[in-house]
Amino acid sequence: MKKILIIDFLAIGDLLFTTPLLETIRYNFKSAEITMSIRKSVKDILLYNEDIDNLLFFDKKGKHKSMLGYINFIKKIREVNADLVLTLQDNPRLALLSYLSKAPHRIGLVDNKFRKLFYTTTIKPDNNKHRVDYYLDIAKSMNNIKTIKNNGLKLNITDKEIKWARSILSKNNINLKKKLIGLHIGGTWRTKRWPVKKFAKLADMLIKEGLEVIILGGPGDVEDSLRVENYMKKNTINLAGKTDLLKLTGLLDNLNLFISGDTGPLHMAVARNTKSLAIFGPTEVWRYRPYGKKHEVVKLDLDCQPCHKKICPYNWECMKNIEVEDVFKNALKML
Repeated sequence: MKKILIIDFLAIGDLLFTTPLLETIRYNFKSAEITMSIRKSVKDILLYNEDIDNLLFFDKKGKHKSMLGYINFIKKIREVNADLVLTLQDNPRLALLSYLSKAPHRIGLVDNKFRKLFYTTTIKPDNNKHRVDYYLDIAKSMNNIKTIKNNGLKLNITDKEIKWARSILSKNNINLKKKLIGLHIGGTWRTKRWPVKKFAKLADMLIKEGLEVIILGGPGDVEDSLRVENYMKKNTINLAGKTDLLKLTGLLDNLNLFISGDTGPLHMAVARNTKSLAIFGPTEVWRYRPYGKKHEVVKLDLDCQPCHKKICPYNWECMKNIEVEDVFKNALKML
């Protein structure tokens, strides 16, 4: 194969889960030109990934929103002139894009009978395993892939982000001689979020233990981060909404422990080899847990778990009933 196109419009976590697959493809097709098409909003996750030669961005909310924009994107797909197209989601858009690419070989994780018609080879998705292994099934099904390379999740940055992180910590008088804990309070779904009062209490307990604590989060987490600050009895540094994904990654490198719910930055921390403690509620631990042996999960064992619901009919018990003391004890054990 001279040219390979991989299409994947996934969010941060799942995109990082595909990096062992990307490493495997690069290892087995060393001379191939590999292009990956991803959502523009998450471009930083693969911007410096050495297993990819080119990135092709799909701008759903921008220039590809209109029908004309979508047609132009299809033209870009065709211009890749791929010998092989791989799609990593079972949905009609990717099936159509695969077909319209005009690639002679098209492989997809597909279970839908109709969508199978758009591919030359399909692989039945196995949802009963971790997402990393789920995506690696594509490589394992290809006869011309002889070796699986899985060195864990991969997320690369430059010296620019590393220097920025050290600078911002220094400006905020963070004592890096102490152990530094990052609390990421966000979550794409409200049901994945641990209550802000509990994050505040946890932060106070960690600071009382002689640890440094910073609050992290995206632009949509600023309001909740301020609430955490207001509930706290001690002072902390709040960097929620003040970083892009690359700068956040630089900060993750300085942490001794990262604590969050099931959210994209959790897997960013894992990819940077930062110890991570995940608080799980509505989603499957075995499928989405932080990948690797050095990380831990705190969860309950309710009959309704996992529900995978964005709106909870049971008053959000799977997250609300996780005690601060349990998270605190697990955090101390990991330090």
